[in-house]
Amino acid sequence: MSDTPPPPPPPPVPPVPPIPPSGAGDPSAPDPSPEVPATDELSLWGRYRALPMWAQVLIPVVIVALLIGLIVLLTSGDSDDTAPADTTVAGESNMDEVLRGIIVIGGIRGGETAATTVVDTTESVTTEPATTAVPETTEPAVAPESTSTTAVSTTTTQSATTTAAPTETTEPVPTTSNPDSPGLPSPADFISQWNDATARTDVPEITQDQISEIVDGPFAGAFLVTLTPDVDDPEAPQVGLIGTMSTSDPSQIAELLLVYVNGPDESASDFYWEAFGVLTLAVDPATTDDQLAELESTLGRADGLPPFPDGTDNVATSNGFTFNLYTGETQEGTPATGIAVT
Repeated sequence: MSDTPPPPPPPPVPPVPPIPPSGAGDPSAPDPSPEVPATDELSLWGRYRALPMWAQVLIPVVIVALLIGLIVLLTSGDSDDTAPADTTVAGESNMDEVLRGIIVIGGIRGGETAATTVVDTTESVTTEPATTAVPETTEPAVAPESTSTTAVSTTTTQSATTTAAPTETTEPVPTTSNPDSPGLPSPADFISQWNDATARTDVPEITQDQISEIVDGPFAGAFLVTLTPDVDDPEAPQVGLIGTMSTSDPSQIAELLLVYVNGPDESASDFYWEAFGVLTLAVDPATTDDQLAELESTLGRADGLPPFPDGTDNVATSNGFTFNLYTGETQEGTPATGIAVT
């Protein structure tokens, strides 16, 4: 065993005092900011909250402005696409052509109007006597003059008699004038009475510049008017009015024809009957509500009609006027309904 004592332990190392942050001794210095985690560790909402206040206000404003601009752009694009469909000028022009075609073919039923009947009757009267007189004058060449004169006179009388029969068969057309009728009003009176009757209805008034008149050909003087309901954004017109002037008196209306052309607008059926009520009062302002209701019932008014079944032909009378409802086709082959007033 050694008598040498152990070495003394090393002296302790004095602790190092912490270094205070700058300004710690200054009472006016701001408190140290809390520790902020790294940006990469923040969520999207945390990143947004970490942005300066002006950025937090600006970002929502920009987003809302972009959304409003997108909505306005889409809305304006839709309105531009639908603008041409809302216009009715093209539809009215097309209906004018349909009505003009109906006039040219002599009505929906294909030529059974008074104007065409007059033309056919005139041709038969002027051609038949000429063909029968020629053989009669050549046969009695050896007979005395008095006998030949008698023969010619007799045959002429017979030919006139035979030509009168076709005249009687062609005149009683359903749309010809009624002998007991007081007569349709003059064009000026008709327009005035029509406009008076449109009160409290969706039927438009008629002005002189709306009327299209045919000035050439065998139907010169006939006029047409396209009727469009007096409402906001009306559909393409399916109703029109045709007037035929008298051949003996070009200043007098001989027939009025209210036309319905088949189309996509189902409400045009109700508008057609509303226009018929105006037409009836324009022809005879003394017509009562009961008389109008009875007239419509006789002609076959019902929900959804027109269009009427093909071949419909109904006749009714009121105060001396004849109303004939019938079906047919336009010049383009479109099913149509007409009510002729004489």
